[in-house]
Amino acid sequence: MVTTTAEDWLVTPLVNLTDYTNVSLSFWGGQQYTADYATEYTVRVSTTSQTDISSFTTIETYTEADFATTTPISSQKTVDLSAYNGQQIYIAFVMSQNDGDNWFIDDVNVTGTLGTADFNNNSAAAVYPNPTKGLITITNEENIQSIEVYGILGNLIKTVSRTNKVDIGELANGSYLIKIKTDQGAVRTEKVIKN
Repeated sequence: MVTTTAEDWLVTPLVNLTDYTNVSLSFWGGQQYTADYATEYTVRVSTTSQTDISSFTTIETYTEADFATTTPISSQKTVDLSAYNGQQIYIAFVMSQNDGDNWFIDDVNVTGTLGTADFNNNSAAAVYPNPTKGLITITNEENIQSIEVYGILGNLIKTVSRTNKVDIGELANGSYLIKIKTDQGAVRTEKVIKN
């Protein structure tokens, strides 16, 4: 009899941890069967690719005994991601098995502590106009190093450097996040509406 191992992958979109420390992953998990099929459940991380499975590193391994079978989702797990503080990562949940087993996952959260200085609280700092038809101006007492424009789901759309203006006129109407970084290391994120 020949047995083969199947791998089932569930990979997150890019998770941006560039401004965070003390990062951790939490999720609820479970499995259905009382028989032990020698299934291995792993949490893996890649800093380079969502689709190249060879780029992922296993950071946590579980067996069937780690998930109660009384209800499908009954065990909360926490995984330390502090090794990836300040990086952008993909997180994969991988089930390796050969007998048709299952793994239920819910309430996946990545949390951390904002690790960079914030803008000085002064009345001179402003992002305008908001809402805008396109051109956004940022005024602040500190020199602006870069302005990054993100979609509401966290995808980086545009970056400009060494200017206090960014034009989002070519983007579709909607909400965007503008991340402003100064030469002194301060970071400020503002929600803007393009209409």
